[in-house]
Amino acid sequence: MTIKGIIPASWRLLILFMITGLLRGCIKENLDDCRTHCILHVRAFDATGTELTSNEVSSVALYLFDDNKRLTGTLQTQIGQHVKIEPRMGENIHIVAWGNLGENTLPKLDENYEDCTINIRQRTRAEVYAIPPDDLFQGMISIHASQKREEKELPVYRKVGSLTLTARNLKEFAGFQDDDYTVVIRETYSSIHFNGTLTGQKVSYLPDGRFVSSDGREYYYVAPFTMIPEETGLYIDIYYQEELIMSIGEDGQGKPITVREGMLTHVLLDFNRLWDITVVLSEWDDQYNYDKEF
Repeated sequence: MTIKGIIPASWRLLILFMITGLLRGCIKENLDDCRTHCILHVRAFDATGTELTSNEVSSVALYLFDDNKRLTGTLQTQIGQHVKIEPRMGENIHIVAWGNLGENTLPKLDENYEDCTINIRQRTRAEVYAIPPDDLFQGMISIHASQKREEKELPVYRKVGSLTLTARNLKEFAGFQDDDYTVVIRETYSSIHFNGTLTGQKVSYLPDGRFVSSDGREYYYVAPFTMIPEETGLYIDIYYQEELIMSIGEDGQGKPITVREGMLTHVLLDFNRLWDITVVLSEWDDQYNYDKEF
């Protein structure tokens, strides 16, 4: 005797629906028990440890790598936003975050982590000049397969520095009274590896500068602009048209001129005081009081 002969068709259909529902419920429940995922929260900090907001870091790109250092995916998020990260079952995931990637930086992505870099844009004259990079932030974290349903914090920190220059009595020193002066800052690396180290070729910067007046005194001024950090020493070349007027690589105490991550370097020159050269490092947004030095 068969089941078909005992159970009416309507009952057989109802039993089939009930069994299907139970199977679906069990599968879903089992997946929740076994799946690895965590909630990631990206936070940004400056060089002093002060927390920043989305006003300073407007966007964050997350690059996901597996244990074999292969790029497996990318996600977009923001400061203060929570992101659910779900690695494949039993696998670890390694995340590199970059903040403020914009039009002045070019991510070079490869299948392998070792070949991934962030490159700054360049323009070419007689030599290569770099366009000031975006205000970049970077951070890394690894999420292990055993860490289920955890909340994790991914801190990111500023990876660029900044420089500003003020030069008084430049025209009197150089002997040319028009405004056709330029400044070249050299040299820094052109790229940042995904692990945060500097790489690439060496490049120089040609920042915008102008003569301004304050309290009846005229001086040449370069507003703060971002750079790849260089802590071993920079050179500042001052030109009138195509003629090199002077090249500066040290302050008045013989120390190299440097640019550090998350810091603003103020270079103060007074050509009326035996080439007085003062270099001051400050926090990112500090406005240095030049009258203390001049």
